[in-house]
Amino acid sequence: MPFKTLYKRRQAEADWLPLAWYVDDAHSLSWVNGNIQIKRTAALPKSHLRGLIIQHKPNFMPHALECKYTIFIAAGLSREMERIVLIKELMHLYFGPDGGGAYATDSQVVLENHMQEMFASSADIRSHQYRAETRALWMSIAVLTPETSRLRYQAAAEKGNMTVEDVADELHIPHHTANALLSHRYTQEISSILE
Repeated sequence: MPFKTLYKRRQAEADWLPLAWYVDDAHSLSWVNGNIQIKRTAALPKSHLRGLIIQHKPNFMPHALECKYTIFIAAGLSREMERIVLIKELMHLYFGPDGGGAYATDSQVVLENHMQEMFASSADIRSHQYRAETRALWMSIAVLTPETSRLRYQAAAEKGNMTVEDVADELHIPHHTANALLSHRYTQEISSILE
């Protein structure tokens, strides 16, 4: 599984890494082969759709999409939010060359159903695509910092030596992401992904 390789590689790196490190790693996946572009757009409503990734043929659509994968990111996000959203979108590439099979939104009907589920008021959303979003989010959180550092931050927060805000500031991540990183749910989520 390519994500396990990324996760292991991340353990030997510094506590914080620039976005370029994650982009370079994704570029090296054999099915990606350097074929990613990032486009900022005001067309995405940053209040509830901060980013998305699509796989397409070169020169698909009239928007000069010359790469195989394009990540669209909402314009006007904070640097911290933009970085975590981009890392999360890159994690979709680690599902595999086919987008993870059942996780792929590779038809207009599947994509439209997925978008409706994302913005529905139901708490009972279980589609493959919704699970893919959740999985990619936890994967992105898992590679924000090495596990030894995460455990150190978690212990410091539990002892009252650091706040969640301190961790967020040190790792340049949004507050809610630091909360997830330090949560007890983290271990369960990451263990199931690394199985």
